Amino acid sequence: HQSPELAIQRSESLPPGVVYLVKTQLKRIEDLKDAVLQSISGVSAERIHPEAEALELTAAQGEVLRMLAEGASTRAIAEHRGTSIRAAETMLSRLYTALGVENSEHSNQRVSAVRLWQQGRVTVQGSARTKDNGS
Repeated sequence: HQSPELAIQRSESLPPGVVYLVKTQLKRIEDLKDAVLQSISGVSAERIHPEAEALELTAAQGEVLRMLAEGASTRAIAEHRGTSIRAAETMLSRLYTALGVENSEHSNQRVSAVRLWQQGRVTVQGSARTKDNGS
């Protein structure tokens, strides 16, 4: 995943000294070696930029997308976020718009959104990745 926020639950965080890498973006063994050495030394690792431009979501949208990937229903999303089902439906609609996932009788928006997440084409605004590299 482009952002650790999409890989772990919101209540969790990466421990200090942990370097988050996107394995599909590691082009050379030296990249991995450098990240391990930087993690051991406590220095923030240089981030590897994605080849394709990632779709950027808000932290809330990222959390909802992660929940979708875990199979959460609209009701479960609403309960987790402390909102109504209608508000959760609106958030899902905005998420699909942000991802460019269209409503069609021939495709499922939830599945299409989760596929983008699984393909590593989604990042979260203000994530550690974008803060560290100044993007």
